[in-house]
Amino acid sequence: MTPTQSSHTTLSVAVLGAGAVGCFYGGMLARAGHRVTLIGRQTHVQAMASHGLRMQTLTFDETVPLAASTEASAVAGPMWCCLPSSRPTPKPLASRCAPT
Repeated sequence: MTPTQSSHTTLSVAVLGAGAVGCFYGGMLARAGHRVTLIGRQTHVQAMASHGLRMQTLTFDETVPLAASTEASAVAGPMWCCLPSSRPTPKPLASRCAPT
């Protein structure tokens, strides 16, 4: 494989409870090129909609584009992974995260 080729597969990930921990993991997945939807509180969702997700670490400081909503119904299509990072997990989305 040459340096310009990639074996990268884009995954669909939903993060339930987009507080500090959920935003960190969701942001890191989005930075890696995956399709991420954060489900969080209205104030966090409004801030991300206006400014994107700002991530400041020891090694980088950037704004990460991703989807965010207060509603579990915002997650469309099949998901590779659901990351519950709060309790209670929204039932409409949590039921889609159960193995089939």
